[in-house]
Amino acid sequence: MNETSVATAQEILREHEVVRSLLGELRALLDEGEEHHNNPDWNWRLCDKLWQFRRHLLRHFMLEETGGFMEDVVLRWPSAEEQVKKLRQDHVRILRNVDDLISASDLQATGWGASFADFRQRCQNLFALIQRHETEENELIQKVYYLEVSALD
Repeated sequence: MNETSVATAQEILREHEVVRSLLGELRALLDEGEEHHNNPDWNWRLCDKLWQFRRHLLRHFMLEETGGFMEDVVLRWPSAEEQVKKLRQDHVRILRNVDDLISASDLQATGWGASFADFRQRCQNLFALIQRHETEENELIQKVYYLEVSALD
């Protein structure tokens, strides 16, 4: 990998950590919500955390896509093109789900939302989607790295 690719990969890994940390904070807030979901302050904290999460996801996805990292993967391993395409589609779907949750949390904060149990389930579905996506992404990166290192042997 060239120096730029290595720097981009390292930045993506740092963003993975930020995303994981924010997921942990969101999970903790949802656990608090069992008791406090009727409290407007809790609801606004949740809205703020979802917006913060969205900003980091967007940054993370932009690094992967416009930073050339995904293109670099396809250049190094052309058979990965379909997998990269699916990962990009996941980015759109994940962001759309986060946007939907932000809207739902706004409704929760004003008392017009669905039940907290439904909202929490939607969040857990999103978390599972993100976890699957990150796993697939990491496996792809490892394969490409392995292929490159193997070629040097």
